[in-house]
Amino acid sequence: MRLFIENYVKKVAPLVKKANLAYWEASVTGNPEKYKEAAKYEFEIAKLHSNREEFLKLREFLKEDIKDELLKRQIVLIYLSYAGKQGDPNLVKQIIDKQNEIEEKFNTFRAELNGKKVTDNELKEILRSEKKNMALRKEAWLASKQIGKVVAKDVLELAKLRNKLAKSLGYKDYFEMALKLQEQTPEEIIGLFDKLDNEISPEYQKVKADIDKMLARRYKISSKSIMPWHYEDPFFQEGISFDSVNLDKYYKGKDLANIAKDFYASIGLDVTDILERSSLYEKEGKMQHAFCTDIDREGDVRILTNIKDNESWMDTVLHELGHAVYDKYLDKNLPYVLREACHTFTTEAVAMLFGRQSKNPEFLKKYCGLSDREAKNIAPQLYKMQKFQQLVFSRWCQVVTRFEKEMYAHPEKGVDYFNNYWWQLKEKYQLIKKPKDRNNPDWAAKIHISAYPVYYHNYMLGELFASQMNFYIAKNIIHTDNIKQTFLGDNKEIGKYFIEKIFKPGARYRWDRFVKEATGDELNPKYYKLQFVD
Repeated sequence: MRLFIENYVKKVAPLVKKANLAYWEASVTGNPEKYKEAAKYEFEIAKLHSNREEFLKLREFLKEDIKDELLKRQIVLIYLSYAGKQGDPNLVKQIIDKQNEIEEKFNTFRAELNGKKVTDNELKEILRSEKKNMALRKEAWLASKQIGKVVAKDVLELAKLRNKLAKSLGYKDYFEMALKLQEQTPEEIIGLFDKLDNEISPEYQKVKADIDKMLARRYKISSKSIMPWHYEDPFFQEGISFDSVNLDKYYKGKDLANIAKDFYASIGLDVTDILERSSLYEKEGKMQHAFCTDIDREGDVRILTNIKDNESWMDTVLHELGHAVYDKYLDKNLPYVLREACHTFTTEAVAMLFGRQSKNPEFLKKYCGLSDREAKNIAPQLYKMQKFQQLVFSRWCQVVTRFEKEMYAHPEKGVDYFNNYWWQLKEKYQLIKKPKDRNNPDWAAKIHISAYPVYYHNYMLGELFASQMNFYIAKNIIHTDNIKQTFLGDNKEIGKYFIEKIFKPGARYRWDRFVKEATGDELNPKYYKLQFVD
């Protein structure tokens, strides 16, 4: 068994490193050759995991009574990696090729606005700040959906291919398979989402009415005539800014990477080496999304961002460095297989918890030079803004997760059906009006639906766990009752908690046990509700 693991790591570790490096190069430069190279290594990793004989051997191992916990955990995780890649190698290759083709279209596509090519950042800027020209807002919103038409058929094609693979392996569809391979089940996730829906829905209705009133005042129109392009981002996933609080002005001209470095240092987490290896600013051909990558599980951790001096990018830099410190401070004595985050959502939770600090009054005081009085004055507004942001995001997660469930249940229903279904969900959960006669694949404009399948629910679990950690830290480390706006800087004990309880364990426990060990309670929406509803 140990020999099996040793041989596995010998084969997989170099490939993972090469794939990560090629993907990094591709993302930074936009070089199509590098995308091909990344795809080639991805295929080799998939091929390695598709070995039927080794998969059956792992299945046999799991039937044994393995006393050593770390050994058993490694076998479970390696088994899950193989389980996802069983099936016809040609089919697996088709899936990877199709996915890369879609991703490349996303990364190189530039929308057209009034006859001019524009970046995602430019479109978002119009939605964020244009207050007078409603026609331009509408055009920018429509432009942000142009990519949908380019990839929609491909996305459904990809869903069919993924389903074909899942069914050949005995799963109902890809949605079920993807969750089970993440040690989750559809019942568990949809059950949690139903519970969250019940707890949040009444409050969200009030929040949404407030938002529409604020926007109506801002644009001098009636609340009833608010349309999707009146919100501040293309999907209405981020809440809105408050006219009474312009956070961007506090970050204007500031060195965001440096602020983040100082903040993490104040809790005993050093990100200097990470920033030195990273790609932080916009350039031609570079990917427009942000991410963090652990190249080799040996300490080569980097982030990719396109920093502008505004609050949204402050959040993003803190967020990506949250992923990065998790990877950096994993226990290097753990076996290679366990040297990663416990779960996707646990690293998301850390990233989100730190990202939230960009709207924290104490954080603004310390890093943007706000006076005590100023910070005190805007604190209630900041909280309200964050609450709005959270509840808006939680409704958006409902849309994406339930959309994916349906897309994998019935991909054959075709583009028109999903154009309509998308808007049904948006109307039900986000309370957003569908533009008259709109029949466009707006759903396909969201990169996650094609490139990061059955992943989005983890962002919501991440928010829930972030609030749970926040509560634990406030009560047990800082000893404060302020659980709604907890400042997480200037305290080395906080960093110690993260290193010992969150980062070091790596993937040694299944996520449910990990959450309980780290916070003393199982994952549930209670703490999120305490922080953002009650």
